[in-house]
Amino acid sequence: ENEEEAAYISKMISAAEKLIQSQHPNYKLGTVRLMIVLENPRAILRVNEIIDNLYPYFVGASLGWHDFLASTARIFKE
Repeated sequence: ENEEEAAYISKMISAAEKLIQSQHPNYKLGTVRLMIVLENPRAILRVNEIIDNLYPYFVGASLGWHDFLASTARIFKE
């Protein structure tokens, strides 16, 4: 949903990969890849920051249009 969440997920994946590599030395760090779903207008407006924080794991994004429409309707209901 935002760049802070993306940074947290990136740190979590990095830590998990290091644990995997400690048990399996042949494991190559950076193997995990993420496809994210943008579910609200705020995420769309912060997409560059989200992508930057998910480096090197980010490979693509898609628009979760059901969630996006519902979220947009909540924001602009007035």
